[in-house]
Amino acid sequence: MYVLRTNGGHAMLTEMSLPILRKCSRTAPEGWSYRIVSGQYAHKWVQDGGLHDTPLWVNDNGKVRRASDNNY
Repeated sequence: MYVLRTNGGHAMLTEMSLPILRKCSRTAPEGWSYRIVSGQYAHKWVQDGGLHDTPLWVNDNGKVRRASDNNY
């Protein structure tokens, strides 16, 4: 699932499983928050140049793709 991690004014889109999200939420330092976002939101985030550490990327036609062996 896609999760938006925020710390004050900084935000990064990441991808993580529910168990990892639960662990991160419990052990996060003060000021950090985690919010599940939709795939549509994640794609828009990447298209708009938002900071992320996901396998999403934008092709030459501006379409968001997911990196995999089939995309190369």
